[in-house]
Amino acid sequence: LDLSYGAVGAIIWEKLAVTVVVVLFLVHPTITKAVLQLFTCMKLDDGDRYLHADPNLRCFEGDHLTVVIAAGIPGALLWVIGVPALAFYLLRNRALRPDAKHGGLDDPHVVHQLGFLYLGMTR
Repeated sequence: LDLSYGAVGAIIWEKLAVTVVVVLFLVHPTITKAVLQLFTCMKLDDGDRYLHADPNLRCFEGDHLTVVIAAGIPGALLWVIGVPALAFYLLRNRALRPDAKHGGLDDPHVVHQLGFLYLGMTR
């Protein structure tokens, strides 16, 4: 058991990476739902559109437009699309380009860090 400063730091970094990936994917559906609700509007008989989550707000006008520009669009790009794209990139990178430090998807370190994303799937 190597307890040198570098080895302990590597173990902590690996555990932190696993924790971050798991937490990201646990909270991803909830945050995605919240972001997408910013764009969910209902059209009334008179033709006006109101936010489904708050029928007092007209869609894409005033405060709602400000929130959509400040949080909705960045949230959709970074969170709704960005997190799954990052997972795809990491998995594809490990599957197609294993290196000396990390092997392919069958490498025990890769399975430990990212395995929950793909172990239930077949090749």
